[in-house]
Amino acid sequence: MPPPDAAAPGPGAPPRPAPAEPHVVEFGYRGYRYAARVSPCAEARTEPLLVLGGALQSKDAWRLHEMDFATWATTVAIDVPGLGDADPLPVHHGLDFHADALRHALDRLAMPSVNVLGYSYGALIAYQLACAFPGRVARLALAGMGEPEPEQAEDAAEIREMARLLQDGAWDAFARRAADVLTRTTGITRTDASAAVQLLVHRQFTTLSADRTRQYLANLERLKYAYEHRGSWITGPADGAPLAVPTLLFTGAGDTLATPERVRAFTAAFADATFTTVRDSGHLALLERRAECTDLLRRFFTDDLARTPGYCTAIERLGATGRR
Repeated sequence: MPPPDAAAPGPGAPPRPAPAEPHVVEFGYRGYRYAARVSPCAEARTEPLLVLGGALQSKDAWRLHEMDFATWATTVAIDVPGLGDADPLPVHHGLDFHADALRHALDRLAMPSVNVLGYSYGALIAYQLACAFPGRVARLALAGMGEPEPEQAEDAAEIREMARLLQDGAWDAFARRAADVLTRTTGITRTDASAAVQLLVHRQFTTLSADRTRQYLANLERLKYAYEHRGSWITGPADGAPLAVPTLLFTGAGDTLATPERVRAFTAAFADATFTTVRDSGHLALLERRAECTDLLRRFFTDDLARTPGYCTAIERLGATGRR
């Protein structure tokens, strides 16, 4: 059955092509192995969509979202070195290494220009990619990301405490703390979906493998190392100007990790920024309100976000050029 907004073929029209099956493409960059899961779209309405998830997500965590994305864009879910099922990566390799590995993968996939969605930790990598290679990014969406500096982040103490619990082997305490931090909300009505996501997150953390634990700690150490040795997690645009890539920044209206205030303030780093929040959701809005978030992304990546959808607060056009 076609999506609701898709036109049905007219009488005598050739049948729509059957969707191609997702497939995995493997890469090697500077001695590290990694891979992408590519879900083709036969009738794409925009550039391919590169998706980058959180610190404990793998490329396969996007399978449900792919079903939504694949009706309008070819989707590329990727585990860069140090994340998911890719090779471990020493902490002295920072987010700039991730950006270089992504550029290498896009070259191999013959994708000169892509839309990019980054969520949570993946949003840091997505932002670094756009800063390093702005010509490769048609549009950028950052979910659950505020100003990327640890000394300014209200959640820095929480992240350090979670790392300490892991290092001490306090697995259950870590799982409870992590589930609380990621699902904590303020000022919104909790839904059944929110409660289900909280149980899912707690279960994920309590069953965390030793390899995933080491990977999570390594990525926290990667950010710490970058800040201590370079003064920042991110290497900004080469010319020092606000990033010129059209960017959507959004989070859950009740997010206490990347608060709406911090996310909105981050729009000053962009020449062309759109900001909104998704109602009745927190930091895990992409899970709590999957259909609404994927619709928001479809509208943005296909240049159809002129009006505010009912599931969002006001759409604000911000950035360094000012309110428009």
